[in-house]
Amino acid sequence: MPDYNVPTVTPNNTTLGQGIVFIGPSGATPSVDFGAVRNIRVTPEPTKTELMQGAPQSLIHSFVSVNRAYMAFDMYEWDYNRFAYALAAGQTTQSGTEEVVTFGGEPTVTTVAVHLQHRMAQSGDTLNTYMWTAEAEDAPEHAYADDEFHTIPVRFQARRSATNWAGAALAAGAQLIEVERVL
Repeated sequence: MPDYNVPTVTPNNTTLGQGIVFIGPSGATPSVDFGAVRNIRVTPEPTKTELMQGAPQSLIHSFVSVNRAYMAFDMYEWDYNRFAYALAAGQTTQSGTEEVVTFGGEPTVTTVAVHLQHRMAQSGDTLNTYMWTAEAEDAPEHAYADDEFHTIPVRFQARRSATNWAGAALAAGAQLIEVERVL
């Protein structure tokens, strides 16, 4: 009996599991491992402006009028330096047995560099997502759960960058994120 609705599957193109998120100051290769995270999501988000004509109206042409890209994940670890990155502002201090993050009153937004690295389960290839320049978006709300690890949702939005971390010029259309697969 023939197989119905079974596509051709290449196991080396499939993967599962989380990745490692590295973060650091904007303009340089990030080297700080963000620590334990889950639910990593990378979302390129083009917004189109459409030219509609006729009665009933039909799509004739469209342009991308806004390009956005996001990386979001939930962080587990209460590391205040990472928390300050997630706020896009703030200062951290540590004195003796006390670690403190302060926030509020500054109009400027801290920019960061973000790198997601994921090793593919079957092939062993590495998937890298680079946000050359980014800023934290949304306030990272932290909920205290009764029956699971506390997590803090974090979301970064890519900013346009003319160069990568090595200083090489980025082409038009390649200035928000880059996703590469290292075979």
